[in-house]
Amino acid sequence: MVDSSRLAGMFDAYRRYGLHLGRHSQYQDLKVYFDPNPLFGRHVAILGQSGSGKSWTVSSILQRTVSAMPKAHVVLLDIHGEYGWRDNEGNLHSAFPGDMVRHVDARQLEIPYWLLTYAEMIDLLVDRSNPNASLQIAFMREVLYTLRKKANRNLGIDSLSVDSPVYFSIKEMYLQFKKANEQQMDFGKTRGPLFGAFDESLCASRPCSTTRATAFCSSRGNAPNRFTWNHCCATSSAWATPSDRSPSST
Repeated sequence: MVDSSRLAGMFDAYRRYGLHLGRHSQYQDLKVYFDPNPLFGRHVAILGQSGSGKSWTVSSILQRTVSAMPKAHVVLLDIHGEYGWRDNEGNLHSAFPGDMVRHVDARQLEIPYWLLTYAEMIDLLVDRSNPNASLQIAFMREVLYTLRKKANRNLGIDSLSVDSPVYFSIKEMYLQFKKANEQQMDFGKTRGPLFGAFDESLCASRPCSTTRATAFCSSRGNAPNRFTWNHCCATSSAWATPSDRSPSST
């Protein structure tokens, strides 16, 4: 068994980093220091039963990390509101000092929908268990590529792909699906090859849909080129250290 003097020598080697995370469970006088590079350069799991202090441990680690490394960029996704909450008057309470972090309510986060890749659009709008899923996927690829090229033909971009992060009209995509889904010929006697194939996709992709799955329209004014992530962030929050406010991170 390693004695306390050898353990002290081992942890003292990391003392210069200033990341003191606690004391040794068997040697209470022994302060435990860590090298932050391997600690945060890999995945870390904090395991324990309910109520054992996992959230408290995370708070302690982050508080000490920011204190020791004030220029560190740390983002904490608080899915269950454990590290910050609002009282009945709307005042924010946090596990961190107000001058240490910036709180962002995930319900207010928006990204342009046209930044979504083709695969992400498929995951969002197509039910793969649907018998017509393969038709929907193939048709979306064709429509998405065409609309990206059409909306940006004057930008002088030589090569555009179906995944290029450039603007396209979500309304036009919806209309293309709607047209193919309702196409009839010979005065309604003959149905088009894709007739009825996109019923579910049309419900999901309808602009300004109020469903939790696809809230394409922002509730704060006209924002036709944004997708609001209310459907997956109803209760989550994000915490960022002040050093995360540089222009490159906005």
